[in-house]
Amino acid sequence: MRAAFFEEHGGPEVLKICERPDPEPGPDDALVEVSACGLNHLDIWVRLGGKRNFPLPIIPGSDPAGVVLEAP
Repeated sequence: MRAAFFEEHGGPEVLKICERPDPEPGPDDALVEVSACGLNHLDIWVRLGGKRNFPLPIIPGSDPAGVVLEAP
Protein backbone atom coordinates (compact mmCIF):
# COMPACT_ATOMS: atom_id res chain seq x y z
CA MET A 1 0.00 0.00 0.00
CA ARG A 2 1.13 3.57 -0.59
CA ALA A 3 1.14 5.62 2.61
CA ALA A 4 2.34 8.83 4.18
CA PHE A 5 4.03 8.14 7.51
CA PHE A 6 6.70 9.35 9.89
CA GLU A 7 9.29 7.52 11.98
CA GLU A 8 10.35 10.44 14.17
CA HIS A 9 8.76 13.57 15.58
CA GLY A 10 9.34 16.93 13.94
CA GLY A 11 8.12 19.33 11.28
CA PRO A 12 6.64 18.52 7.87
CA GLU A 13 10.07 17.36 6.68
CA VAL A 14 9.74 14.09 8.67
CA LEU A 15 6.77 12.94 6.54
CA LYS A 16 7.60 10.25 3.99
CA ILE A 17 5.46 8.79 1.22
CA CYS A 18 6.31 5.30 0.01
CA GLU A 19 5.12 1.72 -0.27
CA ARG A 20 4.42 -0.05 3.02
CA PRO A 21 3.43 -3.69 3.63
CA ASP A 22 -0.30 -4.38 3.35
CA PRO A 23 -1.85 -4.67 6.83
CA GLU A 24 -3.02 -8.05 8.11
CA PRO A 25 -6.38 -7.58 9.86
CA GLY A 26 -6.98 -9.41 13.11
CA PRO A 27 -10.12 -11.48 13.80
CA ASP A 28 -12.13 -8.43 14.96
CA ASP A 29 -10.70 -5.93 12.44
CA ALA A 30 -12.00 -4.62 9.13
CA LEU A 31 -9.68 -4.09 6.16
CA VAL A 32 -10.47 -0.83 4.34
CA GLU A 33 -9.03 0.35 1.03
CA VAL A 34 -8.64 4.04 1.85
CA SER A 35 -9.21 6.39 -1.07
CA ALA A 36 -8.99 9.66 0.91
CA CYS A 37 -8.06 10.68 4.42
CA GLY A 38 -8.32 14.02 6.13
CA LEU A 39 -5.64 15.29 8.46
CA ASN A 40 -6.52 17.42 11.45
CA HIS A 41 -4.83 19.10 14.41
CA LEU A 42 -4.43 15.78 16.25
CA ASP A 43 -2.20 14.54 13.43
CA ILE A 44 -0.06 17.69 13.63
CA TRP A 45 0.29 17.38 17.42
CA VAL A 46 1.26 13.71 17.15
CA ARG A 47 3.85 14.52 14.45
CA LEU A 48 5.29 17.28 16.63
CA GLY A 49 5.53 14.85 19.60
CA GLY A 50 2.62 16.30 21.59
CA LYS A 51 1.61 15.29 25.10
CA ARG A 52 0.67 11.69 24.32
CA ASN A 53 3.31 9.13 23.46
CA PHE A 54 2.19 7.33 20.28
CA PRO A 55 4.36 4.44 19.06
CA LEU A 56 6.40 5.15 15.92
CA PRO A 57 6.30 4.72 12.98
CA ILE A 58 2.78 6.06 12.55
CA ILE A 59 0.51 6.68 9.58
CA PRO A 60 -1.39 9.91 10.35
CA GLY A 61 -5.05 10.36 9.57
CA SER A 62 -8.06 9.71 11.76
CA ASP A 63 -10.78 10.48 9.19
CA PRO A 64 -10.42 7.90 6.39
CA ALA A 65 -12.92 7.19 3.62
CA GLY A 66 -12.85 4.11 1.44
CA VAL A 67 -14.22 0.67 0.63
CA VAL A 68 -14.44 -2.20 3.13
CA LEU A 69 -12.58 -5.19 1.65
CA GLU A 70 -12.89 -7.58 4.60
CA ALA A 71 -14.98 -7.54 7.76
CA PRO A 72 -15.57 -9.97 10.63
